[in-house]
Amino acid sequence: MTNPVRIELPCNGDAGTIKIRRHPDEIIFATQGACKFTSFKFEPVDPPPGFSKGTWSSDGKTIKFDYDGKQMPPGGYKFDYDTAPDEGNGTGVIKN
Repeated sequence: MTNPVRIELPCNGDAGTIKIRRHPDEIIFATQGACKFTSFKFEPVDPPPGFSKGTWSSDGKTIKFDYDGKQMPPGGYKFDYDTAPDEGNGTGVIKN
């Protein structure tokens, strides 16, 4: 694997579509600012094909997945998350 891919997500709002390359990698979703994740889930299958089960950091600010580099479906994989203390939430799509 190469250096991890770090994806910064807003504490409250739409993360939009995030494109990653089709290459085995470590994917780290991270919160921006002072918030932390209270939940993170891919829809409709968690984790989606090609992703390991997520590993949470002790402070709740990141969640790490190993990605096998295989092609994702054209629409990618949708994810939802909640944050605190702002009680925010967000959505996004990851694709290649």
